Amino acid sequence: RDGTRIRNRIGVVQQGESFDFTTVEGNLDVYGMLWGVPRAERRKRREELLARFDLGEIRKRRAFDISGGQKRRVQVAKEFMHDMEILFLDEPTVGLDILMRRTLLDSVRDEVRRGLTV
Repeated sequence: RDGTRIRNRIGVVQQGESFDFTTVEGNLDVYGMLWGVPRAERRKRREELLARFDLGEIRKRRAFDISGGQKRRVQVAKEFMHDMEILFLDEPTVGLDILMRRTLLDSVRDEVRRGLTV
């Protein structure tokens, strides 16, 4: 009974987790939909995350056509599509260049300041 409520408060970034046959923006949309994020909010968050994680230029590409580092950025961005209270990270910076590592860590720090537990 409390399982769903608890799961809705948790985010997990794992390696190798994406919908390979949909586009980058489709991955974000599907993930937001699965978490029940309303359409207007989903679009707003998607656009913010595409910009934050430098995914705008590849937004229309399918996940199986992008590099490992780009896939990693999609995996991380997906978790920020929903409001969570706890975030588990499994080697979140693997495959990211120095600038994207910094972006990811800054994003996580911003969320911690807002009350996220990592």
